[in-house]
This record gives sequence, C-alpha cells and structure tokens, in this order.
Amino acid sequence: MQEVETTNITLRQAKELFGPLLSNHQSGTGARFGSYRALNALRNSGQGIWKGFNGAKENIHHILEQRILQYCPQCAAMFAADEITSVTLSVEEHAVYTARWLEAIARRRMLAFRSGWTPAEILEAARTMVYFDSPALMNALELMFL
Repeated sequence: MQEVETTNITLRQAKELFGPLLSNHQSGTGARFGSYRALNALRNSGQGIWKGFNGAKENIHHILEQRILQYCPQCAAMFAADEITSVTLSVEEHAVYTARWLEAIARRRMLAFRSGWTPAEILEAARTMVYFDSPALMNALELMFL
C-alpha cells in the first residue's frame, strides 16, 4: 500500500489554490466549505446561510467522517474533529454521505470498525465508495492530506 505524504495547508491557502473547485458542490446547492468550528459558529449565530429560513435545512458534514479519527491513528494526530474541513449540505445529502462512509468501512467484512486504518486506505475508500460522484468533496478531502 502506498503511503500518503502529508503537509499542513491552511484553509486560506486551499481557497487560493483551489477556489474554483471548492466554490460549488456538484449538487448545485452552493455548498460552503470551512472548518467544522467556523461553520458551526455561523450556524449558532444565525449568520451566513443560516440567516433567516433559507439555510435552516442545511447540515454541516465533516468531509472526513469524524468517527474515523478513532480508527486511524495517523489521522487523529493530524486533525482535531472541529478543525476537519466541512461542507454545508442538505439534510438528505448529509445522510447519503454519512451512510456511504459507514458502508465503506463495513464493506471490509468486519463486524466492527477496525483500528489501524492508514490515510491511504481512507482516501481509497472515499474515492471509490463515498465521494465517487462528487469531485468537489473528494478534492476537499485530498486537500486535507496535502
């Protein structure tokens, strides 16, 4: 298995380098990207897409399912759950991607999550089973590991 070399990149750098790729989610909903902490602060203050009724049906989705941090020691060392790049999605889209993450992990013929996932395995599962139809979300995940 090929190891993934990692470097820290700030959200600002990611936006400058890949802004056009991250500007809109494939569904056309105009999804917003940011850290979970930043998006949650907007939600709690009633600002951004949550201002008024418009954004009331939007959820915040961790691009890297936060429970994976428990099973990928390298990921846990790299990311805090509230700093994982996240995206606003409709309730329905959020349910789809969360279910796909769980399916991707369970498909490895395990009764429970196994420990010791590597970043390379996480990225491969995401590429083939989770974000296969959403290049913007896959690109955002890959940016986290740069």
